[in-house]
Amino acid sequence: MKITCFFCSKISNFKFQISISKPKLANVAPDPSVCKNAIRVRIQKQKNEKITRLNILNALQEIGSTIGENDFIQKIDSLAMVGNSTWLISFVSNFNLRILIDQSIKINEREFRLEDAESPVQNFKVFTFKFIGLQPNFNKQHIHNFLVKNGVKSSEIVQIYDEYCIEPEFKHIKKGTIRAKLKFDSNFNLQYKSIVNHLPQNTYINNLPVSIQMVGQPRCLGCNSLDHKIAQCPKKNQKCRKCNNLGHLEVDCNLAKIISTPTNDHNFE
Repeated sequence: MKITCFFCSKISNFKFQISISKPKLANVAPDPSVCKNAIRVRIQKQKNEKITRLNILNALQEIGSTIGENDFIQKIDSLAMVGNSTWLISFVSNFNLRILIDQSIKINEREFRLEDAESPVQNFKVFTFKFIGLQPNFNKQHIHNFLVKNGVKSSEIVQIYDEYCIEPEFKHIKKGTIRAKLKFDSNFNLQYKSIVNHLPQNTYINNLPVSIQMVGQPRCLGCNSLDHKIAQCPKKNQKCRKCNNLGHLEVDCNLAKIISTPTNDHNFE
């Protein structure tokens, strides 16, 4: 006696089709400064300065003798401006534009480098931070680890080094301050500004209090503001009700306490 399953017989009458949908690719805008068989020159104009195509063509013509190609101007196919400060010079297909790459042209007594337009513009941002208040012979690996934990890639840490006295007779003496030089490629790391701005001003590294300052940043030591230094600080005329002295409020009375207290709970061990 042959027994046939009712559900199996029904299922066998259906045809199954499995379709796999391809993931949608994000729409990435092409870089307008990238062009085949062309060179690129980036010119940041000064105030009231006017730079035209004729200026660039005359400057290109002047380097002909330098590269041994006096007639290379005849090989130029187009000269176009892309954006506010970038010019693209394309050539006929049989011209070897490699002889122009890394050459310099002179416009209005300023020099500008010729770049390979087939490669994206390298836009590096460099920052140096000072780590102040550390004990002598502090292990720099702790600073490296601290930076990595706060979003900096190891490859973006160029150098971590000691700061020395600038006086000739004392220049061999360390100041107890360590500097960290960071280099970001803004084409690939779009978060570099956030990383730099969110490094704490005061924190702990390896259980030791440390103050962090960006080199070249006008930070006020009185109120930590970035738009002035302590000489222009409005707090200089404020009177503390705790000690009756001018220059701070009662909440900021103990500067040593401020330096040794981490901000935003940035505690790193």
